[in-house]
Amino acid sequence: MAGNTLRDTCNLIADEEEDTGTVTLAESVDLGSIHEPSLIELHGAQIGKLHILGKPTMLLGRDSRMDLVVHVQSVSRCHARLEQHGDTILVEDLNSTNGTFINDSRISKGTLHDGDLLKVGGTILKFLACGNPETSYHDQIYHMATMDGLTRIPNKRFCLEHLAREMSRAKRHQRPISILMFDIDHFKEVNDRYGHLAGDRILVRLVQILKGRIRKEDLFGRFGGEEFMIISTETTEPKARRFAEKLRALVERTDFRVGDQIVPITISIGVLQMPFSITDPLLLVSMVDERMYAAKERGRNCVVAGT
Repeated sequence: MAGNTLRDTCNLIADEEEDTGTVTLAESVDLGSIHEPSLIELHGAQIGKLHILGKPTMLLGRDSRMDLVVHVQSVSRCHARLEQHGDTILVEDLNSTNGTFINDSRISKGTLHDGDLLKVGGTILKFLACGNPETSYHDQIYHMATMDGLTRIPNKRFCLEHLAREMSRAKRHQRPISILMFDIDHFKEVNDRYGHLAGDRILVRLVQILKGRIRKEDLFGRFGGEEFMIISTETTEPKARRFAEKLRALVERTDFRVGDQIVPITISIGVLQMPFSITDPLLLVSMVDERMYAAKERGRNCVVAGT
């Protein structure tokens, strides 16, 4: 976005109903883009989050449609504009409520140099110019905090925060979003019989075969232990249920091996399309979790959806 388009976006956002949803984490940083200039959050709701400045001109604000989202109430929905000029960033405040500050000085327009601090609302971000070695360091810390070490997919923290963001977006635009929760059946028995190292290899193999079947726009994460979550945007419950059945069948027909021995693995899946009346991510997780356990009570290796 550039020129009048940026201003038009801000005007559109200002005219809309206030959005009070809680959003705390954006998408994971692409490790290939860490040589771009960036802002690292030192104080705020997403401490350690690395915001890559990947466009010549970007909008910063609380609204999820901003190029750089800092989603706390003290930040205006369309707060500031950032323009790249070589190794510096020109910052323009867009009539924000609480102001924009560079190194504690309030500005209407100002320039960020490598190492400068940008304050918007109660959030403090440090500017790292292109090539600053701190960029790689902070990216690795963020990656470690949000990814599961064994399976290399998002962990529970990332799942919950991503879910909060997608719930807010789905409700605002009245678009469907469905959640799938699944658990490996009798996995304790697998660990007890073959050992935890074998169990870990089965978890990794399971993730490998399922990742290729999940859309790039959806999130697949490990919620804990042998429990996994899929957040599927623009997806109704009937469509999610059919997809869940395909995943269940794929796992059932896959040969999981420990040495020369085939270990039969199945999963039980709960499916729920988000009711727009639900605003708490933990409540939504609890609801879909109930359906997953209902699948186990029905004999496992099945899908349960609906209210």
